Amino acid sequence: MEPAAEASIWTVLLPVLIGGVLAVIGGAVGPAIGHILVAREAARTRRRERLEALLAAVISQSDWLQAKVRTTLFSENPDIQTQPLPTAVSIATIYFRDLLPALRTLEIASLEYQGWITTAGINRLENKKAEFEEDFKTTYGAYIKEVANFMDAVENYVKEHPSEI
Repeated sequence: MEPAAEASIWTVLLPVLIGGVLAVIGGAVGPAIGHILVAREAARTRRRERLEALLAAVISQSDWLQAKVRTTLFSENPDIQTQPLPTAVSIATIYFRDLLPALRTLEIASLEYQGWITTAGINRLENKKAEFEEDFKTTYGAYIKEVANFMDAVENYVKEHPSEI
């Protein structure tokens, strides 16, 4: 055979071999990369859903406290569910540890407001209505302030970690 004939075979064969190697690599690596991207998006979706559940629990805490006020102070019988703030704390402990300090401060303000509710209920039974207003403004105001601070902390968290949410 002539040397020119051998060169023409490799000229045709080399692109076919390279194409075959690329196809095999693409067939093996493509699904792995696809799986990694799908898993990453699923994790982001799960964190986003957990953040929504955390915020829902914090907002539900306000509703729960208002139901507690209606029951203790006005002898109404609203359907009082389980306190939602511990759910928020457990979600933050697992998924959003950066939010725990703000959530703990909110929890303390909530406990102080619950203490006011109990004291106000006792004062109502003893006809000491004059003591209601001043303590209410202080404890409820502190609670509302901490809710706003927590929401600000969540907003900052989302801004600082956009790729996670």
